[in-house]
Amino acid sequence: MPRPSFVSIPPQAADAFQIAGADGVALALYRLRASRESGPAVLVGHANGLAAGSYLPMLTLLAEQAQVFAFDCRGHGGAEAPLPEPGGPPLAELYGLDKAAADLGAVADAVAARVGGAPLFYAAHSQSGVNALRLAGVLGRHPFAAMILFEPPVMPAPGVGCRALAERIQPRMAANARDRRARWPGPEALAESLSRKPAFAACGADSLAAHARGTLRPIRPGEDGGPGEGGYTLCCPPEVEGALFASLIDATTFDGLSAVRVPVTLVGSDPATAPADAWVPRAMADLAARIPDCRTDILPEVGHMMPLEDPAACAARILDMLAAADRANAMQAAAR
Repeated sequence: MPRPSFVSIPPQAADAFQIAGADGVALALYRLRASRESGPAVLVGHANGLAAGSYLPMLTLLAEQAQVFAFDCRGHGGAEAPLPEPGGPPLAELYGLDKAAADLGAVADAVAARVGGAPLFYAAHSQSGVNALRLAGVLGRHPFAAMILFEPPVMPAPGVGCRALAERIQPRMAANARDRRARWPGPEALAESLSRKPAFAACGADSLAAHARGTLRPIRPGEDGGPGEGGYTLCCPPEVEGALFASLIDATTFDGLSAVRVPVTLVGSDPATAPADAWVPRAMADLAARIPDCRTDILPEVGHMMPLEDPAACAARILDMLAAADRANAMQAAAR
């Protein structure tokens, strides 16, 4: 497989491969070099606007006990970022929920082929968790033995829970993303700026550095940086991040949750300490009630960016999922 032209995880930390997504869009897949050579495999999915490299501190911890893979979704990191062309599909279709879910299925197939018969688990932050629930509940594909999802922003059905709040907030998030500054002098400047933003203020310096490095690429020859701009641009174009936030207004993923056929753990931040306009942590109970095999967990003193705020705690929750699956398999074997 060819190597992506840009990688969100440094080459010394991970091998990188380019794979084809659902409609031929090039995605970037990584295998952590420090990973175990056998045993359970974990695929990690990132949030909207982030990249696989944003989670390098957490991935490094996971690699001590599992085979660890991560990937860049379309429009992020080292993946291709298709934009509308004359006569072609609009942005909303290029980055629709079914496209993202089908991409995840293609990535899961590629990882499964690499790990042979080892069980494959999925750990996802934010929007990549929506993709997993849609893949299982709407598209009917279940490539994972179990999933742990850190605050997936699944829009509740009309009249359910915090739906009215979500309807007010999500368009604002999409608009803010479209207005995001794209050009930066370098990763250090982006990390310093993010450290002063409420959403990222509690993230550790290592996580911010990894995130900035994984989400900024050097401006290609011929690209116009504009007056006074530096030499880097966001891998995820602001209009793409905005389109993905806007796509979440669709409640059909929520409607399909009863068809999810694998164990799911939902991990949320503490709703009692969440901002008044944070609808995602308040939706966790409604999601859990509709997923047949679901447990919930709360990480206190962290916000929505929990894998960047407390990589160790999030890695521990993921490893707990692997251990629980191992215990269940042992019990089944003993009963036979």
